[in-house]
Amino acid sequence: MTDSNFSKYLRLAWEDYEKSGGLIDWEKHDVLCSYVLGDFLLCSKHWSEAEFVYIPVHVEILDHWILLVVDISLRSIVIYDSLKGRPSHDELVDKKCSMVAKYLPHLLQAVGGFDGKLDIQKGIQPLSFRLYESNPQQSNGLVNDVKLTFLKFSNKLYLEHVSRPSSAQVKDRLTHGQSEGSWSRSRITSPMFKVKDNLTFGHVSLDHGRDCDMFIIKYTEFLMSDKSVSKVTTERMEYFCHKLVCELYNHGLRKYEEYVETNRDE
Repeated sequence: MTDSNFSKYLRLAWEDYEKSGGLIDWEKHDVLCSYVLGDFLLCSKHWSEAEFVYIPVHVEILDHWILLVVDISLRSIVIYDSLKGRPSHDELVDKKCSMVAKYLPHLLQAVGGFDGKLDIQKGIQPLSFRLYESNPQQSNGLVNDVKLTFLKFSNKLYLEHVSRPSSAQVKDRLTHGQSEGSWSRSRITSPMFKVKDNLTFGHVSLDHGRDCDMFIIKYTEFLMSDKSVSKVTTERMEYFCHKLVCELYNHGLRKYEEYVETNRDE
């Protein structure tokens, strides 16, 4: 799975691709190559070794998140959209997915993303894509005050008590004779973090005005666990959100205690 920044980098690369008349500057967009090679996220691997790649994609005009499940062997993309059905909405989603379907083959071809796949048609021909029809839909996208309050509190707790120092902070403090074990959690809190109504965990925004972000997180989790997405419903969003906050808090605590990194993006 990629993080949500991947789709942003992909959009910027596509804009350059169109402006240049089909030329690609891989040095300028080397971060995309790092994703496919499995070098950007520490928990990732080369896409040629993966059966599916899960990509959260932001449709900017709609301010809406969808999930794309890429099957490299079949050269296909399945779209999971929690708000499908309106012609104007579906048209914009289709346009966004068309961009991904056209650009990904160039990226995969350039860094060996097709390698190791048997009976696969290599090349830069666009991938096929289709909308998954049976996934549950969000009803109104409104998140209640209990959920928002819990998210704010948990976000504040996470940032103030779990945030780990950067490599630069570690080097600076060790240079001044401080051991890592002597740092209190309050001393490693970064002043740049603020609690906002629009909260971000793992680069996916949890907006109090809609649930599409939580839908794609849970679609991904269920699909990766080989479970049906039929239980990813609006009625369960509050539970899912509370569960995710607890999981992220405990994950952050473990990162702090074991002093580990999960990506290479400082």
